[in-house]
Amino acid sequence: MFNSYDKFTTNFKKVIQRAALACLNERSTTITEYNILAGLILVPESLAFDILKKSGILAHIQQFANTAIGPAMEPQNIRHYEVDYNEVFSLSMNQSAIQILEKAAECAIRINALYIGTEHLLYAILESGFPPLISALKNTKITPQELKQQLLNLMRETADKQTEHIADANKTKLSEPAPIKNPGKQNRQASAMLEREERII
Repeated sequence: MFNSYDKFTTNFKKVIQRAALACLNERSTTITEYNILAGLILVPESLAFDILKKSGILAHIQQFANTAIGPAMEPQNIRHYEVDYNEVFSLSMNQSAIQILEKAAECAIRINALYIGTEHLLYAILESGFPPLISALKNTKITPQELKQQLLNLMRETADKQTEHIADANKTKLSEPAPIKNPGKQNRQASAMLEREERII
């Protein structure tokens, strides 16, 4: 299990923030699985949002976002509203929400991903058989199994890119020249050598 909050992608953290916002909007202190789904819909720059949109599911579950944020805040402005992390951590989660987060982490571990992203979260929600998502799928041409396969392909591709990025970074680090232990001394030596050459010339 991932024990560090740093192992979550930026967009994953945003989803949790939006879920907390939805929770607070309900005047509740417990984040639910419904809040998490609302959070996914409210982060349009995430991979999960992109999949929901391309598969046609988003249109059928958009009402979650509309009801979650309330009439006082327009959906297009929600991304500019941030919930303080201390406020997020002050909230609790119900068992279903906790299980979804655990499934997301387990999914990331299974495919050797370096980070937990929104794609893992969406997969966890789908794997849990969350009724609103399954119901929305029935109104599209895609089946739950097909969506799972799409997510698996995306997650493996993302995990491979993460691994390649780390490998490239390590190669670059190894190819860099060793740092000069005493740059001041080396600069003085170079200056003295240049001065001697100029005198000879």
